[in-house]
Amino acid sequence: MKSLVKSLAVAVVLALPAQQSLAGGGPQVTDNFGGGGFRWEGNGGLLFRFAAVEQNGEIFVCGAYTRRGASNSRALSREAMRQAEVTIGGQRIMRDLRFFTAASNGNWSTSLVGVETTCRSSGVAAAGVQLRDVRVEMREGRYRVRR
Repeated sequence: MKSLVKSLAVAVVLALPAQQSLAGGGPQVTDNFGGGGFRWEGNGGLLFRFAAVEQNGEIFVCGAYTRRGASNSRALSREAMRQAEVTIGGQRIMRDLRFFTAASNGNWSTSLVGVETTCRSSGVAAAGVQLRDVRVEMREGRYRVRR
């Protein structure tokens, strides 16, 4: 088990041209993306970046993550992403962010800038929602993975 500090991040609002589809992959991470992360005990850790995007009247969440550390960091990071949630105003709209692009740990030093994201619809209508209020929250506490 590894301990973790809760991470809360605010989304960047992306305006995609109407003809651009998210089906072939999402936008590349820029400095304007929201994000967060934490360190496992020792040198390991997880870093994620994300953006909320409006397309076809729905809110899509696009993101990528990377990890570093010992051999169990892959399993720990996947478990952390599985338990992560997307919220708006404290209301959960999505959970299980393992769909985010899993980038190589070589992208840690660039904070994932330039990595292509993977997107998924939240199923929530964008009407009346401020995309800047979209947040990713990581579960606080300990994670357990089976070996």
